[in-house]
Amino acid sequence: MKALFSFLTKTPQTRVSFIAVNSLKLDESGNLFCALVAGVNDHLLCGRGWHERALDGRFGFLYRPTGREAEFALNLPAGTGEITALICASATLCGVLRGELFCEKKSLGEFALDSENWVLRRFPLPPAPAGLRRFCWIIKNPFIPNDYLRNGDFREMGVHVASVRFDSSKKEK
Repeated sequence: MKALFSFLTKTPQTRVSFIAVNSLKLDESGNLFCALVAGVNDHLLCGRGWHERALDGRFGFLYRPTGREAEFALNLPAGTGEITALICASATLCGVLRGELFCEKKSLGEFALDSENWVLRRFPLPPAPAGLRRFCWIIKNPFIPNDYLRNGDFREMGVHVASVRFDSSKKEK
């Protein structure tokens, strides 16, 4: 997997195809995988626990719902910063969705979503060397559509993720 990240971050054609996406920013070294964007690179960065992509008809962009636990990886530069996530939940039906984001099994913070509006949530990252970091969303009260809609959908649905990106606050030298 690390070889795949290395190959894709060094391929000029890959850079060109991702530059058009506004929420996906390259870091100073040209690293493409400091952000996850549904419909762009989620198929490369998402691990276990994700459902298929869906389209938000209100705004016309893609997102990926998580299950109870969902993993993803980002190739981050050295230093400190924060993870900024554009997320929402099916809160109209299920009430407040509660969860927590982890990086390398350490909590970055808890969150609660009480509406179906898309919101930005920020999670501070401790200092770390450059490299691949593994993240995990853990949902405390997943939504099961059948419990409310009686539609035969028994999947555990967590947070809906449109994008996750790293924003650097300072670089280590």
